[in-house]
Amino acid sequence: MRELAETFLREAEGRLGWAPFAHRCFGTTCWFQGDFNGARAHLEQVLSGYDAKRDRITESLSFSGHFDLGGVAMIFLANTLWTLGDVDRARDFANESLTRFTDINAIPVAPAYISIFEAMRRDAGRGMPLAHAAVVQAREQGTPFWLALGTFVHSWAGYQMGDREIGLSNMRAVSRICAS
Repeated sequence: MRELAETFLREAEGRLGWAPFAHRCFGTTCWFQGDFNGARAHLEQVLSGYDAKRDRITESLSFSGHFDLGGVAMIFLANTLWTLGDVDRARDFANESLTRFTDINAIPVAPAYISIFEAMRRDAGRGMPLAHAAVVQAREQGTPFWLALGTFVHSWAGYQMGDREIGLSNMRAVSRICAS
């Protein structure tokens, strides 16, 4: 994954509109690998150089314009900063990313990933409505990945808030479906 992200980043440099997208791909790759300092550097690069109006080429790759590259970078940056202990900036980026997605009929990426952020913070009360929003959007749009992710976090939040039997049962069901 990292090798492909590095190749994309090299090939994107100097091509109008592609560099921010490549930095987002590389930053999220770093995040999934646990390279949080690398993730922070590339995700901050996205935010310093991305202009949705100027960089329209990435919009054509982005689910009919229902995807805000800067908003997604903010979500991953929030999760990265939280992991690195920069709690206040993490919360600011999480809130800003959610704001960026409220005015469009976005794919469930924003509420799903922000619900994960809230789960990392162990705040089930804030995570549950976001996970529910991800589930609703995923059902409406027929996106099974986001449905599974939203359902799992929603179930986790329910478990944390005292609905242990149903929450655990639903988390196990999602895990079995994803494993098959």
